[in-house]
Amino acid sequence: MLGHGLQMAQASNVTLKIDSSKVPIFEEGLNYADMRLIPGGTKKNAEFVEPHIAYCESVKKPLRWLLADAQTSGGLLICVDKAKSDQLLKMLHTRGIEVAAIIGEIEKYQGKSIYIK
Repeated sequence: MLGHGLQMAQASNVTLKIDSSKVPIFEEGLNYADMRLIPGGTKKNAEFVEPHIAYCESVKKPLRWLLADAQTSGGLLICVDKAKSDQLLKMLHTRGIEVAAIIGEIEKYQGKSIYIK
């Protein structure tokens, strides 16, 4: 997710503010990350995005790895006007997308492409 987010933020010259507590995560994934069972691609992704991200201290390394996980089947982020976000969520859920959530917001560029709390 962070790789996709970084590309979006840099292309648009904005900062993504992400609330990590709102990101849907498989509990098993976090358990594996806690055991340091991380794919090599994920570690490379995390290293690549690290200089462009500001993390709150409360976001520990296992969660950082999961947010940079390389095992995706495509784009994970959709940006939409805040006034339309609830409508989009409802539409996604109606069409069978069970796991969809509002995880943050976009602001003017603030020195880092992504801030994660």
